[in-house]
Amino acid sequence: MQAINESGGIPMYPFIAFNGGESYFIMHFDKSSMMRDLELIEKNNKIKYFDYTSVSSGDSIMDISRNLNQEMNMMRLTPTEKR
Repeated sequence: MQAINESGGIPMYPFIAFNGGESYFIMHFDKSSMMRDLELIEKNNKIKYFDYTSVSSGDSIMDISRNLNQEMNMMRLTPTEKR
């Protein structure tokens, strides 16, 4: 979280922990701050997968949030993982 805050990123919930890993969704206002965020995160963590989507409106952000919640429901997480 410190790296995300230092680079100006905004965490998008939910964070998902499963199979010994964690999945984070982070919003940035420009690509350069996102790349800086990745560099800071990689100093102390291993990034297994990275992807980004460019959005231009609040509606797009809401669509992404809905998709994240649907994905989480399909993952068959244990009660502890959900918490």
